[in-house]
Amino acid sequence: AGGYFRTVADGPLRAVAAFDRATSALEPWAVDLDAHATSLAVSEDDVLVGGRFEHANGHPRTGIVALTASEDAIFADGYDTTD
Repeated sequence: AGGYFRTVADGPLRAVAAFDRATSALEPWAVDLDAHATSLAVSEDDVLVGGRFEHANGHPRTGIVALTASEDAIFADGYDTTD
């Protein structure tokens, strides 16, 4: 899920959160954005997030970031999302 929020299930998640499709439980995957997300594109391996942010996980990523879909939410290979 992406949008304009600061907490999910009483936890301090901002802008992006992942849920289990079968149980709707919150997944441990998380990314730290400094503003809200406006769009998501998800594949089996990657998550592309677009929005009004300037940083993702403390790194400069203006408006778009490519992340792995794994629990660690690290930057995905093969995308140049720096400005």
